[in-house]
Amino acid sequence: MIASAAGRRASFRACVAVGVLGAFASAVTPLAAAVAAAETTTPARTAVLAQIGLESDADDFGGLLARGGALFGYQSHLQNFGFAAQNTHYSQDGWNEDVPGVIGIYRNQRRDTLEGLRAEAGVVSLSGHARPVGDVTWSHRPRDTTGIELIAAGDVVGTREALERGLS
Repeated sequence: MIASAAGRRASFRACVAVGVLGAFASAVTPLAAAVAAAETTTPARTAVLAQIGLESDADDFGGLLARGGALFGYQSHLQNFGFAAQNTHYSQDGWNEDVPGVIGIYRNQRRDTLEGLRAEAGVVSLSGHARPVGDVTWSHRPRDTTGIELIAAGDVVGTREALERGLS
């Protein structure tokens, strides 16, 4: 009975992850299509995304991020949308934890001021739990000397105890 309950929880988490990504894709696709239609100077194309990141702190707690995916409607590094699969490998003193995930990406920013929207949102698997993660920045420049920026971010808590407990 325990195995089947765990299986149902895993299936539920997978359904939630697919639902979240589907909702993100439904919201972003019309926006990305509008961006592609509005920008006619550069033809839209598909690009490959590859990213590696390394972090470490004074307690020798480290993280290695590997991400790969595709960007669609790619016009520049400031105008695109796509998806990526990623894994972050955390480690400290012989202990380690992998946190895989799927992320949706959307970017529509002006080249001269970076005004616009930059968003990454998705789901990661953390200690057997599906956790939402994201980083969204919206900025507006009403005048040359004035700027407004709103930021929303959520991620896993980067400590050994928090990762083992599945905290985000």
